[in-house]
Amino acid sequence: MNSSPFLINGNPVFPRISSRAKQLSLRAKHNKAYVEVVIPKNYKHSLHHISQFLKEQHLWITNQYNAFSPNIPFVDQLLITVEDVPLTIQHIPHSRAVPSISENKLLVGGKAEHIERRVKDFLKKRARSRLLDAVSHFSQKLHISFHGSIRIVDTPSQWGSCQAHSQKLSFNWRLILAPSFVCDHVAAHEVAHISILNHSKEFYSLLNSLDPHTPKARTWLKQNGHSLFAYARDSR
Repeated sequence: MNSSPFLINGNPVFPRISSRAKQLSLRAKHNKAYVEVVIPKNYKHSLHHISQFLKEQHLWITNQYNAFSPNIPFVDQLLITVEDVPLTIQHIPHSRAVPSISENKLLVGGKAEHIERRVKDFLKKRARSRLLDAVSHFSQKLHISFHGSIRIVDTPSQWGSCQAHSQKLSFNWRLILAPSFVCDHVAAHEVAHISILNHSKEFYSLLNSLDPHTPKARTWLKQNGHSLFAYARDSR
């Protein structure tokens, strides 16, 4: 199948073949600011049929593109918030030291074109450390012996995921840019899934007992979470 995007109201919709998909569906890739149409691997209909499906969904597609926040690259003098602390990125060209925090500044050495990568690497390490501590804390509250692993990822829309049987937890690195109670809430959410792998009333009862900030954190993510995907957005 042709990999060229479909154009719907001037907005590109990129095709992706999936062996797991049962029917046509749309996905908004917030971390890269584009929309894709997921097509079953053995799809028997024509490209015209896919195009018609997309035209029927034109309002949803347009709304997604309108909602994408403009890209915010990590550059010198950009103000970001890390674990509730406002930090201004300060580029030090002649330094080769790893990025570090000093007096509300995030000091970043090396060439200017490497600032974004070095800041992202720094934030991913901070996210791992914060989330490891949070997972350990909530595991102890649940009397769970956590022996799994944590991955820091750049998912297009999810904040976290859990493979309960192996205790493999994944978290979006951008959580470190959110308020700490939000970051901790997502950790609690995934730890709770180790015990209950669904979103039943029983699950939310357990989650609320683990994390009293659950309602506030969920509201914050609903209202502000999309804005975090604007930071250091990768091109497609």
